[in-house]
Amino acid sequence: ANFRNRAFFPDYAGLPDEQNIDPTFYRRGNGLRYTPQKNWCFFAEIVSIEYFTRLVLTVKSGHRSNVRIAFYTDDEGRQVQRQAQVGYTIAIMHANQHYFLDGTTGVRVEVPITVQIIPMTMAELLALNDRVQKYSPQMGDGETTCHGCDAQKTSMQKCGRCSMFYYCDKNCQTAAWNGKGHKNDCKIIKNCGLRAMFSLDWSHFDGYLGFPL
Repeated sequence: ANFRNRAFFPDYAGLPDEQNIDPTFYRRGNGLRYTPQKNWCFFAEIVSIEYFTRLVLTVKSGHRSNVRIAFYTDDEGRQVQRQAQVGYTIAIMHANQHYFLDGTTGVRVEVPITVQIIPMTMAELLALNDRVQKYSPQMGDGETTCHGCDAQKTSMQKCGRCSMFYYCDKNCQTAAWNGKGHKNDCKIIKNCGLRAMFSLDWSHFDGYLGFPL
């Protein structure tokens, strides 16, 4: 998976409209029932956090910096509120564009496990994605590139924590851990379930997904 792929990681403008069946996202099953034909995840960066009767986040996505995410979960979003911070990225599985009663549009969250807060900005998340595309052999063309020195070899050591990055030896691993930011990347990949997100077959829908994937 590549988080820059808009087919599976659309910005707000690319999300399906809940009032219209989008055939690129949904297919017709038995009778009049429609189900997703693929998986998708909406990423956006948190701009502001409000809580009155429920948690409401304002996020920026694509060219829009005022997308509203409102929580209609049993706890009105309190669990997410404890993790959310301005500048962090929110991930929402199978998000749709929703029309609120006040005439605004945004995303309505009803199931808490569809939401994950990732403690980095969107720019940082996409930069991490680019590193995974380059250094994780599952994502590339079969060649393994050392994250420490950029050498390409057929046999390398795998990071024991995140299993996404490979190294020539301990020296290269230490160099990447201290000098290339892998200390923080590794923690986020492991704690936020990003390894599963990178490994998931997004083109195949086999039931609704929640975090941790």
